[in-house]
Amino acid sequence: MQNETDGLVADWQFIKELKKPLHEKIVFGRRVARTDEVDFAGGVTLDFRFLDAEGVLETANDDFRSFLRAGNLNVAPADAYEIITRQAPTDCFEAFRIVVEEKRCRVEAGDSEGIRRGLIYLEDEIMRSDGPFLKLGVIERSPWIKTRISRCFFGPIKRPPINRDELADEVDYYPDEYLNHLAHEGINALLLSVSFQDLCVSDIYSTHGADREKRYEKLRRTVAKCARYGIKIFPFIIEPWGFGPNSEYQSSPSVLERHPELEGNHSPFGMNFCVSSETGKSYVEDCVFQIFSNVSGLGGLIDINFGERPTHCYSWVTSFSDNDCPICSKRAPWEVVNETVNALSRGMRKANSDGELISWFYVPQFDDANGVPIERTMDVLREIAAHIPPDVTFQYNFESMGVAEQLGKERMVLDYFLSWPGPSEIFSDCARNAVENGARASAKIQVGCSHEVATIPFIPVPGNLYKKYKAMRELGVSTVMQCWYFGNYPGVMNKAAGELSFAPFPEDENGFLASLAGAEWGSSAAEVAEAWRCFQESYSNFPVNLGFTHYGPLHHSIVWPLYLFPVDQPISPSWKFTFPLECGDR
Repeated sequence: MQNETDGLVADWQFIKELKKPLHEKIVFGRRVARTDEVDFAGGVTLDFRFLDAEGVLETANDDFRSFLRAGNLNVAPADAYEIITRQAPTDCFEAFRIVVEEKRCRVEAGDSEGIRRGLIYLEDEIMRSDGPFLKLGVIERSPWIKTRISRCFFGPIKRPPINRDELADEVDYYPDEYLNHLAHEGINALLLSVSFQDLCVSDIYSTHGADREKRYEKLRRTVAKCARYGIKIFPFIIEPWGFGPNSEYQSSPSVLERHPELEGNHSPFGMNFCVSSETGKSYVEDCVFQIFSNVSGLGGLIDINFGERPTHCYSWVTSFSDNDCPICSKRAPWEVVNETVNALSRGMRKANSDGELISWFYVPQFDDANGVPIERTMDVLREIAAHIPPDVTFQYNFESMGVAEQLGKERMVLDYFLSWPGPSEIFSDCARNAVENGARASAKIQVGCSHEVATIPFIPVPGNLYKKYKAMRELGVSTVMQCWYFGNYPGVMNKAAGELSFAPFPEDENGFLASLAGAEWGSSAAEVAEAWRCFQESYSNFPVNLGFTHYGPLHHSIVWPLYLFPVDQPISPSWKFTFPLECGDR
């Protein structure tokens, strides 16, 4: 995996698991075809005639051959049952059609990724049949969730305590079979953390871009490798960084002496970067241009524009009522937000990129403690969503500020709850406003697991995802960010999210669970689906309490110490390693 000097563990078992072939041995339970099925137990002949000039379908074609071998389905002479891939008109990118006839099966699409999706769905149909059979007829599917974003499960997070940058080492975080897993689960985009100071040169910051060529070289390799599996890379940023003690830019004082126009609103968390100035707009636009002109094939850009740390002058809730920027304080918050996202967009378009720009509003909770009433904050965010530019995707946390009833009381849902389906009222309002303004809406959710139990691969409750995606469809959502730094391990939850992202949307939850289970469990699908329903009912009782999810004992499970007498040690959070491993009881 990597050499000793990399500082990472080379023999992590989960990495070995992720590198295993997706198809090893398939044992079918049925031997006799039904009257409405074709039987190809005697073998098939493959005719992959879809014109693949870029060679990106080699991985999909090889995977299908591997699937046939795992099921002991031989590629036979020309008179055997024929499976064809070919080009044909479809409604949109990634849409496909499967036509099953007596002598042949045609997988048709207007683009290579439609063919990839069709071949994967064909594998699932064979698995649901629990034998070398296909039901006669026509299947047509098209994505209504156009962008389905996850993140490398074991890639470094470029944050404390390790602060490791995956573009600065030689570790391959994207093994082929891992990417094959992701493709089979419908994922077509991965986020990758970067910053302007690492990738861009700047007249403002003399320290910018010291090792940029090395990083660009690896980013290009990553983009090219993932493209072979139909997966786009989205750089993730929180830019432009503000100034102050928490700033990544240590040269801030001298920068402000030379460019006082960049000094924006002052907040308890630092000084904001004023994008309303011409210098500020030019800096943002040029940095994005450098990234997209140096790396072709990027899927787009994700930028947290509100709530994570100080960036522009309205990037924190306190600035809604207490903004001392001489320019931005005289403007509405949505105007300043648009100034920022338009600068980002101009940089992308100038580099001839048609990628998707996602503006993420990370708002886990609101309160009145900062002197800003909750309703005032929510109204401002609704207004921002209603004015977001049409070429920008507005992203919001799906569950934040929701209300769940537990034990006879209403409980406030904050960010990242998988146990509560949602959506919150504020998410629904913002999504509707963005879509009505001609923009796209994106939902930030946790697909596999969340802070509730973040230290396991996934919680098998696909019925909760059915409820989430049904609501998204009704709201016109077309992009989903499926994880943060956890909740992205391959498995049934990723697969469920991918299946739910395509139309026709399943008519009922029970039918969806049965179909999902059938692709892996064959004739045992009914029992597995019933187990998932039981898990879902149980999981719905998880305490809706942010403190319990962040610091609760479940992350330590059976090794959590139970003291006879209190020791008053803090409980370690689940998402960082700065606390003692000896977990406490408070």
